[in-house]
Amino acid sequence: MNHFKILGYVYLVSGIIGILGAAMATAAIYSQTTFFTITPDTQKILIDSGYGSWLLIALWASAILSTGAGVGILRNLPGAKVIVTLLGILSLFSIPIGTAIGIYTLWVLYRNPVKPENGMQ
Repeated sequence: MNHFKILGYVYLVSGIIGILGAAMATAAIYSQTTFFTITPDTQKILIDSGYGSWLLIALWASAILSTGAGVGILRNLPGAKVIVTLLGILSLFSIPIGTAIGIYTLWVLYRNPVKPENGMQ
């Protein structure tokens, strides 16, 4: 298995986990149940101020882009490399797991493999 496939699976899995997290955050903010540990006051502030909506949009967009980028890398689609590069740079600021994913992304996409001299392997 080469590093491009591994990178594709990393983004696919992180995207699926992100979708689950975004679904749970959506349920926590907009649900009327006490299953989640968000207080009614916090819930009202998040909904009324609009910050909750922007947070959810960012979570969903990140998760969907990550999943799509993973599928794109696995299928060798031409635009996937650009999206993965942008996601990799943005994930550098998400310490510690995102930083590792970002470094691995940039290493896989922009490394220069050493070619043997004189055609020897």
